[in-house]
Amino acid sequence: MKTAICVLGEGKDAIISPLMKAEYFLIVDPEDATVHEKIVNRYGVSAAGADIFCSQLLISKGVNKVVCRHCEPDAKRIFKEANVEVIENMSGPISEHFVKFTLINESILNY
Repeated sequence: MKTAICVLGEGKDAIISPLMKAEYFLIVDPEDATVHEKIVNRYGVSAAGADIFCSQLLISKGVNKVVCRHCEPDAKRIFKEANVEVIENMSGPISEHFVKFTLINESILNY
């Protein structure tokens, strides 16, 4: 099981961001609570259809859950079709939310 966390910034100062505005996607395995991959979001808000590309990228990485501030309707539909759970309306530093997602490990905050 893998979780993708959409973030702006790095390390302890990173904040949860909207899917399309994320600078990075952190691919985390909740079982061992470590960041397995840090993906630079090359699509961002500048590209037409960026929400679709972002969702397809995360699905291709095998994620089962996406944590973000906001997810666009087209991306939500694609995630739903792929049985990927989307957790929205999250904001603030990622460190505030790790207990909620059983991602309790200091190494995550120092990726």
